Amino acid sequence: RLEDMEKFAESLEEQVTLNHQKLLIHKSITKLKSLLFNYPENEAPKLLTPYINDLIKLSNETNDELIEEALKNLVPLISKDSTHSILSNEQLLTRWELLVPELRSASLLPPNAGLLGHLSSTIFSKLLLPVKGVKPDGKDIESVIGRVEASLIKGQLDDAVEEVSNLKGWPRKLADDWVKEGRKKLEIEFLVNLIDAESKTL
Repeated sequence: RLEDMEKFAESLEEQVTLNHQKLLIHKSITKLKSLLFNYPENEAPKLLTPYINDLIKLSNETNDELIEEALKNLVPLISKDSTHSILSNEQLLTRWELLVPELRSASLLPPNAGLLGHLSSTIFSKLLLPVKGVKPDGKDIESVIGRVEASLIKGQLDDAVEEVSNLKGWPRKLADDWVKEGRKKLEIEFLVNLIDAESKTL
């Protein structure tokens, strides 16, 4: 009976330790998500490195391969960033709106446009009328602009990034930085949510 009690006590201690570990990981990932996606813009930025290091330390004790792999991919994305480095959906929409006039102008450029071509495209782009509504299958720049804006307003960043990635020529080159920022946010969101979901199954 004493041996049975010892085994029960050991089992109970292991369960309590595991539950405590899960709680710490959950708190750590919740804090990291808050810093990444809900941090107030008017507050001073914080480096993310201490928070990601804390999560790594806690996850090492779980021996969970999925969490370890997700962290391995997450670290290079945010290790040098602060809370203000990852653009919000609203910031991506604002940057997109600032980029739109340049995209309209670039859409009129031939592949090897010279100075005269750039000047002409700038002038003629003023004559382009924005498309009202969204054309599901439109390939012209106005249709793409409309679909991207609609996706961003709905919070469907993945659809918006895919649309912009499919642009060709000068418009695609102009939008390259925007696409990189959008993809970075999507990758970070995926990995953080994966760690969060996996930590709940421990």
